[in-house]
Amino acid sequence: MKATALERRDLSAPSRSFCHGLNVAGNTIIAPDGIGMCGLVGLDANTGKTMWRVPGVLGKEATPLTWMHDGRPHVIAANENGLIVCIDPTNGKTLWRFENAGNNRMTPILVGDRLIAHKLRGADREKVRNVEDPGVPFSAPGENYGQVTCWRLTPKGLERAWEAPAEWGAPWDCPIGSASGNLICFRGRYSYYVVDVTTGRRVARQHLPTPVRWDEGHMLALPGMFVLHPDSQHGHAKMFALPARAEDRVSPIWSPPHPHATTYQVAMSHAWADGRLFIRGCDALYCYDLRRPI
Repeated sequence: MKATALERRDLSAPSRSFCHGLNVAGNTIIAPDGIGMCGLVGLDANTGKTMWRVPGVLGKEATPLTWMHDGRPHVIAANENGLIVCIDPTNGKTLWRFENAGNNRMTPILVGDRLIAHKLRGADREKVRNVEDPGVPFSAPGENYGQVTCWRLTPKGLERAWEAPAEWGAPWDCPIGSASGNLICFRGRYSYYVVDVTTGRRVARQHLPTPVRWDEGHMLALPGMFVLHPDSQHGHAKMFALPARAEDRVSPIWSPPHPHATTYQVAMSHAWADGRLFIRGCDALYCYDLRRPI
C-alpha cells in the first residue's frame, strides 16, 4: 500500500494548556480554527483537505462534540457567549443555533441526547447563599456560583430537560464534571452532586473531608465511582474517590505511592480499563486496582 501524505494545515493553539481537542464526525475531522474562542474547520479524513469553516462557535478551552441521531453524526459546539450550535459535518451547514445558554468556554457534557452545560453567563451568576449547609466550609473553594442545566438535543434545536437548583452552585471556571452511564457528578459550592442525567434527580451528595480547589484538575468517571484529581498540572497525584451511591462515603485523600511526574503547564489525564487506573510516573507507568477499596 502506497502511503499518501495528508494536506498540511496550521491549526494554532494557545501557548498554555487551555487549548482545544479534535473530534471525528463520520468521514470528517473536526478541528479548532484558531486561538482562544474560535471557529471550526472540517477536514476530509482521507485527504486532509479543508471542506468547510464555521467562525466563532467554539469556546476558548472547548472541544467539539459528536452527537449521533438516527444513525447520522452531528457536530455540537458551544462558547462563552451563550451560543450552542449544531452543524452538519458533511458540508458545514448550521442546522440550528441556540443563543441563550451560559458561559461554556469549556466543553459541555454529552450523554446520548442530553447536553449538560452552564446556564449562566459571567454577569448573571447568582451569588446565592447555600441554604443546605450554612456555615460549612467550601468543599472546593473558588467561583462556584454557576448553575447547571440539561438540554435535550433534537434535529430542530434544544429543549430544556432539567435545571439543578441555583443554591447547589457549579464551577464556571473549570469543567462541569464527568459522566458515567446515566449519572453525572459535578462540583457545587459546598458539595459534589451525583445526578441522574435523564431526570435531574439527585442520587447522592458528597462532601469532601478535606477542602480542595479544582481549578486545574479533572474528574475520571469509572464504573460505580468518580475519581476527583483536583490538580493534575503541578505534579500532584492527590485524589478522592466519590462513590455513585448515597450510602457510601467519600474516600480519604489518596496519594498514589509512586514518584510523581509534572506535565506543567498541561493537565495530565489518566487511562483506565477493567477497574484499573494507569498513571504515568516520573520513572515508569503505574497501574492501580480500583476494584478494591483505596
